[in-house]
Formats: sequence, structure tokens, C-alpha cells
Amino acid sequence: MLADVKCDRCDESMQTEIGNVNGIQFLCEGGYDSTHFPDGEIASVDVCEKCVAEWFVAFKRNPLARETDS
Repeated sequence: MLADVKCDRCDESMQTEIGNVNGIQFLCEGGYDSTHFPDGEIASVDVCEKCVAEWFVAFKRNPLARETDS
């Protein structure tokens, strides 16, 4: 069984009743010309499905939206 993982946005558990961890892990790395992340530094962020879905609503192209939703 996987260890429990907490969402970095809402602090809720991402572990389901059957032991799966449902969410997304983002790895963000600053490049040579990066203005928001230090060069070569990697930030790791764990976000639950609910928070990711809420975040995607703000995207110009929501990856969860169906073509007919536009």
C-alpha cells in the first residue's frame, strides 16, 4: 500500500478507501532564462484531483473540458 499523500493546496488526504493515491504530482524546474523559478531548482507539488479540476477551470484551454463544452 502506498503511503498517504496530502494535497499541498487543501491539505486533504489524496488516499482513497482502497489505498490508491488520486492526484497529480507536478515537478517544476527553472531554466536558464526563468523569471519565476531559480535556475536548476526543482519544486515538487502534490495536488488532489478536486483541486486540480478547480484550477483547470481558470485555464484558457481546460484540459478536462470536452470540445462540446466550449
